[in-house]
Amino acid sequence: MPLQTLLSPRIDAVFKRLMGDAHHTSPLIGFLKATLGLPKEEYAEIHFLDPHLPGDLPHDKLGILDV
Repeated sequence: MPLQTLLSPRIDAVFKRLMGDAHHTSPLIGFLKATLGLPKEEYAEIHFLDPHLPGDLPHDKLGILDV
């Protein structure tokens, strides 16, 4: 299998690695600018929130937001 297929940003783990680093936000900012077309001021700060949603009861499943 070609290396470019293994590292395709369409693979969830690769996309998260590229766009989910709170210390290196330039790829995410570039992606958002290209896809959303919002004014430049909208990207002054990027905040990453915890995507894990714990259940209310001890036996509840853990939810993970993938937004």
